Amino acid sequence: MLALNNLTVNMKLLGKEECLNDQRLLQDLVARLPIDLKNKWLLDIVKEGANSKVKSISDLEEWLKPTEELATLLLANEGPKLREHRVNFHQSKPFKCLLCNEAHSITDCSRFKHKTVNDRWRFINQKRLCANCCKFSNHNTRQCKLPSQCNITGCGMKHHSLLHNQRDTQTTRINVHTATENELYYQIVPVTLQS
Repeated sequence: MLALNNLTVNMKLLGKEECLNDQRLLQDLVARLPIDLKNKWLLDIVKEGANSKVKSISDLEEWLKPTEELATLLLANEGPKLREHRVNFHQSKPFKCLLCNEAHSITDCSRFKHKTVNDRWRFINQKRLCANCCKFSNHNTRQCKLPSQCNITGCGMKHHSLLHNQRDTQTTRINVHTATENELYYQIVPVTLQS
């Protein structure tokens, strides 16, 4: 209700009162109402019949004022009573491995661990699982709330250790430089300058 009040006040202050007659915006606001208030609003419009004027956002605000006042009175009369909190409990099903259907997660699956890293990646992508937690398909690796699950030293990538490819890390180190006890090789790129 406060947001609706702010909207009407700001539109009037900006000299955009015609926006308060925007029927699409009014429909969007009514759609956000709880279902009982939405039904009551529509019922009141039907009761007024064909003779009623076109409704505006200001009309909706006025129409909601008694509801707001009633809610304020009800909350004030409650006082400092303890509010009832309901907690829903449900028995969760044990993890079922997506590979072997046993009662464990994919990261504990011996069949998954025996696959090559490329095959593991293929499986994770095929099942659309998060590459970090390897559990949920409702988010991607960047959105995963868990910190990086890769515990390979120096990796820094956000993926599970079972998905870590050793060759990537070694290749990165080899491309930087190669050294033996007596010799040191740097990669040099030849550059030709012309004027």
